[in-house]
Amino acid sequence: MKLEDFVKLERHRIWVKGSKHQNDSLRRVEKLALFCGNIELSKIDADKIHAFFDKLQEDGLSVATVDKYGATISSVMRHAKRTKKIHEKPDFVWRKSPEGRVRFFSDSEREQLLTFLKYSDAPWMADMVTLSLTTGMRLGEIEQLIKGDVGFRNDMESDRPTIYLPKTKNGRERYIPLSSAALLSATKLHNSRCYNSRKFYTVWGEARHKIARGDKQFVFHVCRHTCATIMANKLQTNTIVIMDMLGHRNYKTTQKYVHGVSSTRFKVADAMDKLL
Repeated sequence: MKLEDFVKLERHRIWVKGSKHQNDSLRRVEKLALFCGNIELSKIDADKIHAFFDKLQEDGLSVATVDKYGATISSVMRHAKRTKKIHEKPDFVWRKSPEGRVRFFSDSEREQLLTFLKYSDAPWMADMVTLSLTTGMRLGEIEQLIKGDVGFRNDMESDRPTIYLPKTKNGRERYIPLSSAALLSATKLHNSRCYNSRKFYTVWGEARHKIARGDKQFVFHVCRHTCATIMANKLQTNTIVIMDMLGHRNYKTTQKYVHGVSSTRFKVADAMDKLL
């Protein structure tokens, strides 16, 4: 089967349907297919992928951007093996960018950011930040909530509201427990259908210029890192619970034996309100 044909057929099983992540991934695959001449899946090997990476860097793409192509190709080839379209996944090497400092928002930055956004041309962004800070939700997940692609469900144990994501970035479903502040922001966003990508990035750029001028790491995803940092440092939350709250797939062996308890997750969610 041809690469592009396979991806068009299986894309909703590889990435979340309609998400920005899926759209970006499809564009990367199209670029690989163009480079290789829409090659058969079985003929894609490490040499061809490495040559593609070299061409991307020759075109001026950063190591971090090439790394995203590597992640996309890995997801496609892993799914191709899982569906028995190929026998083995090519053993190629990603051009992993060097790790920089771990970025999270300080108390002062969080306060400045929320204040700036509340009085900006896109006040709904303050609710997006609040929701991410209190739950660790990704930008793409919040976009799905605003567009109405995902919604609310009550937790079976506690009968409290959660946001239900049928398929997240790592392919698993996720129930996100909501504190009162998170529920208020989530409801406002879900009802408003307010998101505009161009407006979002324009206003975010203005916020970065005002609060952390020149800091390229001042991005929305830092809200997720900040959420985890608060849980670990201020709430002394168990790592397994944090992993469960954020929907990570690390500590796979531990996950088989230790499961986050619903009441524990909501206790953490409620405590977040008092610390923000």
